[in-house]
Amino acid sequence: METSIKIPTNDNHIIYATLNSHESKKNKLIIFVHGLTGSQNEHHYFNAVKFFCPKGYDTLRFNLYTSKPQARQLSECDISTHAKDINTVINFIKNDYTEIYLIGHSLGCPSIWNANISHAKKIIYWDPTKGMKSLEEKNATYNNVLGLYIFRGDIRCFLRYAPKTILILGEMKYNINT
Repeated sequence: METSIKIPTNDNHIIYATLNSHESKKNKLIIFVHGLTGSQNEHHYFNAVKFFCPKGYDTLRFNLYTSKPQARQLSECDISTHAKDINTVINFIKNDYTEIYLIGHSLGCPSIWNANISHAKKIIYWDPTKGMKSLEEKNATYNNVLGLYIFRGDIRCFLRYAPKTILILGEMKYNINT
């Protein structure tokens, strides 16, 4: 069974989530945390439902940001925001399950590292580079003058890499020559 869920945050945003339940509930839940430019409906999360539910696991996938009403926008987020939202999701659902597993992909991994994972029985990190040949596939180019990656298209942000952190510096409202 598939159920759409709206989870309120403490700062008046809504986290949009999808819960897929196994026919005979086993009290085990897998929560998927997507990566940069991702969403809950990417094929690996969507298809994971078909794999895990028949094995007795419910699955919850959610959007860290989306264009839906009151949802966060990527340009308003950083890893600490994602970590707080992961905590909100876990706190919303934790009393319904005896075992919670977290699966993070790409930017979902450091977001999980910064969350309160005390309720997670296990954490799995999916390889963030598998299937991606280059940042150009994500519509990103490196700007030598600014010393950062610029993502073009629907994602409007700058990323600067620093040791153990990724900083989102702001919304891109103009074109920068690279």
